[in-house]
Amino acid sequence: MKLRLREIFWFFAAICLISSIELCRAEGTAGATGVNFLRFVSDARTGAMGEAGISIVDNANAVFLNPARLAYVEWHDLSLSYLSWLEGISYGQVAYADNFGKKGTLGLGLSYLSSGDLEGRDESDQAAGNFEVTDMVASLGYGKNIGHGFSLGGAAKFMHEKIKSGSGSGFAGDIGMTYNGKYKKHTVAAAVNLQHFGRETGAGEKSPLPTTLRAGISDRLFEEKIIFCGELVYPFDLDLRINAGTEFIVADFLALRAGYRFMQDDVKGIDALSFGFGLIYPARRVYLLDYAYSTQGDLGAAHRVNVGVRF
Repeated sequence: MKLRLREIFWFFAAICLISSIELCRAEGTAGATGVNFLRFVSDARTGAMGEAGISIVDNANAVFLNPARLAYVEWHDLSLSYLSWLEGISYGQVAYADNFGKKGTLGLGLSYLSSGDLEGRDESDQAAGNFEVTDMVASLGYGKNIGHGFSLGGAAKFMHEKIKSGSGSGFAGDIGMTYNGKYKKHTVAAAVNLQHFGRETGAGEKSPLPTTLRAGISDRLFEEKIIFCGELVYPFDLDLRINAGTEFIVADFLALRAGYRFMQDDVKGIDALSFGFGLIYPARRVYLLDYAYSTQGDLGAAHRVNVGVRF
């Protein structure tokens, strides 16, 4: 397969153009974006590795993390994810990916968030009854190898948010690129992904989307028994962050993982650590179970569980 340089050129041109537009929209909106649940990572493998996953994800969850990585799904893949977040927030995702050979891989995803009961307050700070925030996102993604280890991908998302009696809907998009290659005894990968770009949305007063630019690298050693990965994360409304993680395949059925989140205001020191494991059965990875644990400091812990089936 010939490397199509024209497609890579247009990809970076699109990244630069869209980023410029979104940066202008985000100016002066630090921490004031809407639908911020889009930042959540429910994939347990990625969560255990410090949320550094855009260069290593190889299942249907690529439709959420980096659509270019859908090109590396070589089977029918079904993934169910659940995130027990802070203060009673629950976030679930289901994703399916199907490889169509040279035509590429199609991915479908559905995300749902429930805040649980929240205490309402009126303008005089008096109790005004409980309410619930619910969010839903439907995603359609596509990834394709374009030769010499490069793949491109994109995803379109429809979002709906409901707060009390108000609701709002909107659209967003992701575009990504990945490179996979061999260097001596190393299998290396690099990826870039622009996430959540689009017009302002939200229930009631509309707010900018939490557009984020991610760039990641990974290295697989010892016949891919050990993986190291790192990621630069630049939310357009916040400061630059760095995520890093590792995975160690202890046996054909067990993977141990750990990660760390650097340069984040809300977590520091030991609170920025994350841990997890993966159970694989049988060795060719038909059934998978992943778990991750992380904390947000004084706000409490987050638990992630992911069940996958490949057929």
